[in-house]
Order: sequence, then C-alpha cells, then structure tokens
Amino acid sequence: MDKLGRHFFSFLILGIASYAGLIFFSQRGELWSAFIGFPMSYFPLLIALTLLNYLLRYFRWQIYLKILGVHLKPWKSFQIFMAGQAMTLTPAKTGEALKGHLLKSETENAWSVGLPAVFAERLTDLMGVVILVALGLSVLPVGAKTALVGMALCTLFFLTFSRPAFLKPAIRLLAKVPRLSGKAEQLLKLYGNIRILLSLRPLTASVLLSAAAWFVEGLVLHFSLVAYQEDPGIIQSTFVYSLSSLTGALSMLPGGLVVTEGGIIGLLSFFGVPFNLASTVTILVRLCTLWLPILLGMLFLLFLQRKRPAMPQ
Repeated sequence: MDKLGRHFFSFLILGIASYAGLIFFSQRGELWSAFIGFPMSYFPLLIALTLLNYLLRYFRWQIYLKILGVHLKPWKSFQIFMAGQAMTLTPAKTGEALKGHLLKSETENAWSVGLPAVFAERLTDLMGVVILVALGLSVLPVGAKTALVGMALCTLFFLTFSRPAFLKPAIRLLAKVPRLSGKAEQLLKLYGNIRILLSLRPLTASVLLSAAAWFVEGLVLHFSLVAYQEDPGIIQSTFVYSLSSLTGALSMLPGGLVVTEGGIIGLLSFFGVPFNLASTVTILVRLCTLWLPILLGMLFLLFLQRKRPAMPQ
C-alpha cells in the first residue's frame, strides 16, 4: 500500500505541475475570474454525470464477472471496481490490473479470471472512444489520423486475442519448457477467458456501454461550457473530449496528463472558445473526470485495505 501511495502522490505532483504551467501561460487574472465566476448550480450536474459514467462502466464490469462465473455481492464488486480507479494515473490505465488482485483476494479466483475482465475493459474503452471520434469526423474536419491509429490498435488487439491461430501456438510452445509449463496452463485459461469476453454478444454490449460512458463524460465538458454561456453544441463538445482523451491514451502518459488537457484547450480554441476560458473549463472537467474518480478510488482502496492488509508492494 505504501508503494501505491507513493505512486499516487508522485503523479499528483506531476498533475499539479502541469496545471501550474497552464496557469502560468494563461492570463492569470482572467483565469482566476473565470474560476470564481463558475455558476455553482451546475456543479451537482457535473458530479452526477461523472458518477453516471462510472456507473455505466460498473455495469460492464458486472457483465464480465457474470460471464466468467464470479459470484460476488454487488456492493463488494462495486468496491473492487472503484478501488481500481485509484490506478487511473498509469499508462493506458494498466495499473487497474490491481482489480485482478483484489478479486483474487475476495473470491480466490485465479488471475486468469480477473485479468481478462480488466483487459476487456481497456479494449472496449478504446473501441468506445474510437467510435465517438469516428462519428464526430462525419461532421468535423480534425482528428482523422488519430482515429485511424485507434482503429488499427482495436483491430490488432481484437484479432490477436479473439483468434486462436495467433496466440495459442506460442502458449503451447511455452508449455514444453519445464519451468514455464505451469504458467503456460494459466495463460491458456487467461486467453480462453479473454476470447469469451470478446465474443459477439458480450463485446457488443460492452462497446455500447463504453461509448455511452464516454458520451456522458463528454457531457461534463458540454455543460461546463454552457455554464459560461459558451455552447459549441453537444456533438462538438463530445467530439473534443473524445478525441482529446483518445490522444491522451495513445500518448501512454499517466492519465493522459498534459496531452489530454492540451487537446481539449486546442480544440476548444479551434471552435472559437477564448483561450483563458478554454483553460478554465479544461481544468474543471479534468477535476471531475480524472481527479475525483482517483480520489474516490483511493478511499475505496483504503477501505478494502483496512479489511485485508495484504496488498501488492
């Protein structure tokens, strides 16, 4: 747990530094005026949309656990799901593999059960945001190359993990190595579970939930702009948020820090939003969609830690 705490605070410092740089390059007086001028009546709406986004993702998590035969009370499952958000500040959220450890601790299921669910979450998140960006490209002229990279990665990962001809021969080859034979068996089980989650029905439901969750996050940006009487439109707002988030994910920086913020500010400026207002809105949106879930994740993780002290070091 100490290592997780150090991880969190190191990236918290990085986040503070990036926002400090943003404030430094902005007209600080106007930025501060925009902050204190934010209509607080919109704040509950932004928080509600953020929580709705994670509720949709939790439903997807529950679908995966049910398919994999994991029997866990909904509240305990929700605790594990939210605790994983503490690891959002890792490249492509790979640190959310922590949920596999927590699931194993609570249910005694092997890693080959928990990790496929986390992997499927990450892949369908990528697919969902790519879909929104692709839809936005039908009316907006920017981001085509980023969308193509995202589509290529989706296709690559899907084909690699859904077609036995790609990975099974390599895993079976590992089984012939005496020291790796046991791990090869676990890898085969893990691979088999991933294939199950990437079959047509669960994949379709998961991608739709992912796209809906990303859309709801985009609404946080939209209503933040509406609060300042700036309304580029829901399509534009969700496109700006989705494209910036996709760019941040592809950068492999923790939480997409700097890249996502830069993308939102740049695209909002492209649509005519003043730079200082775009900067203010970006910070507000990221506080809701990035830092609030991380804080909640840390609280849930601490709660689970009090009950079960054995955490990865």
